[in-house]
Amino acid sequence: MRVAALVRRTIGGFVEPLVSHRAILNSLAKFLPLAIFAGFISIHVASAQVAGISPVVVQGSDGSLYLVLGGTKHSLTPQQVSDDQLSNWQDGAAFPDGVIPIAIPGSPNSDAAPTPTAQSAAEPQLTVAGVNAIQGSGADANTVWILGEVRNMSPFPAFGVSVSGRLLANDGSVAGANSTSFYYLPAGQAVGFMLSTENPSAYARVDVTAAADPSASHSNYAQLSITGTSLRKDHDQYNGDAVRLGGLASNNTPDSLEYAHLYIWFVDGQGNVVWAGDTYAQPATMAPGVTYAFDVRTIQTRLNPRVSSITEGRAYAFGRVRARFGNDHEVAIRRLSMR
Repeated sequence: MRVAALVRRTIGGFVEPLVSHRAILNSLAKFLPLAIFAGFISIHVASAQVAGISPVVVQGSDGSLYLVLGGTKHSLTPQQVSDDQLSNWQDGAAFPDGVIPIAIPGSPNSDAAPTPTAQSAAEPQLTVAGVNAIQGSGADANTVWILGEVRNMSPFPAFGVSVSGRLLANDGSVAGANSTSFYYLPAGQAVGFMLSTENPSAYARVDVTAAADPSASHSNYAQLSITGTSLRKDHDQYNGDAVRLGGLASNNTPDSLEYAHLYIWFVDGQGNVVWAGDTYAQPATMAPGVTYAFDVRTIQTRLNPRVSSITEGRAYAFGRVRARFGNDHEVAIRRLSMR
């Protein structure tokens, strides 16, 4: 009975497909061997019997959906898929109203086949805008930067986004090329990029493509909130004139975020990207509510004269969600189960 109660108390906010019935779990829990905790157990809670712990899905009068867990509501955005994509999944038994399956984390089974998701069933639609090719000056005279902004137009996140840029000659031959990638781009979000090419031959036009990798790991990422941005010109007698963008990147999620990556890009009055850069927020693990103040400087105008045309700065940041249940939690489960 202790193990059965422990299972119910240990419910976390991890939504997985239903693979076991509550009645079966209750029967097995009394005899559940310790080794089963090394696997990944999924259970179904028939109703919110454990107040404040069992999650429920609720709908507001305006049609908004929320996952309510531990006294906190989390907004849910349904992923739109076509009828053909929907047919990829088999029909299963319906859950009672408002109830969802819950998973208890342990060690995932690497041999288990992944469950199809809307992300894997539908390819994200990515667009590229504000493309620019800028020849450097002075010490960077042999460099051509390919810049732009890629946006996820899909109603679901894109993972493993790769951006490839080429400088093409009149005959279609490649005069210079480079590429970059982004782990995660939420629905509707844009991110700026800059690709450097060294000593390219003569070119006539720029070609940029962006695509998501359907085989990329769907790690649990979350976006940081960007507020209080301020664009200003910066003069330094040693480093020359430039432009700075300052602002705040905040973790407004209920989870700790690791290695938050911050991307900053600068555009001119025509919406063309003329400079871009990135940095990491501090500390390396941002607890809920933590804010990082950033201040990013462009290259000097003497190296990139187009910097003087900047009229706007933009920013995007995301981090990897730190697992809510770490080794200490798993050790506690093992100790309690042996009593």
